[in-house]
Amino acid sequence: MLALAHLHRSMRPQRTGLLFSRSYATVTENKKPVSRVPFCVGDSHSESTQWTDARVRAFASLSGDNNPIHLDEESGRRSMFGQRVVHGHACASVISGIMGRVLPGPGSIYLSQSLHYRAPVFVDDWIETTVTITNICEDRPYPVITLRTELRKEDGTLVTEGEAVGMCPQFAAAASSDLDLE
Repeated sequence: MLALAHLHRSMRPQRTGLLFSRSYATVTENKKPVSRVPFCVGDSHSESTQWTDARVRAFASLSGDNNPIHLDEESGRRSMFGQRVVHGHACASVISGIMGRVLPGPGSIYLSQSLHYRAPVFVDDWIETTVTITNICEDRPYPVITLRTELRKEDGTLVTEGEAVGMCPQFAAAASSDLDLE
C-alpha cells in the first residue's frame, strides 16, 4: 500500500521545469496494483512538448537526418505539406523519456516500439505524448510492461500511435539476484 500511495503522490499533475514542456499524469483510482509493481493497467502519463526550430535542428544533428524537408524553409514550402515537417522519430523520442523517468521509471529497459505516423507535425507545434499501461506481465523474474502510445496536436489530431514494451528490473522478484535477459 505504501508503494501505491507513493505513486499517487509522484504522479500528481506537475510542471517538469524543462523549457517548452508541460507534464501531467492520470492514475486510475480504486484499482489494486499488481503485486510487484506500483502501478496498474490503465495508469497513464502525458507530457506536452513544443517542437521548436532549435529542437528540430538538435535532433537532426544527433540523428544525422539532415533531410531538407526538416531544416530548409524553401524545401518545406515546396513539399506536399507546404512547410517544414518535424522528424517523426524526434516526436516519438519523448516516449523513451517518459518510460525512463516516470512510467515505468528509472531502471526500466526499453524492449520494443511500434509507430504508425498519421499526420505531420510542423515546427512550433505543441505535441502531447501519452503512454497508457495496457498489460503487465509478471511471469518472469522481472515484470514486462506494455504501453499504448499516442501523440496528439493541441487540437486533438492524432499524429502518431503505437505500442511500447519495457522490462522493469527495478521491480524484480526479491529472490532473484541474476536477471535472465533472454
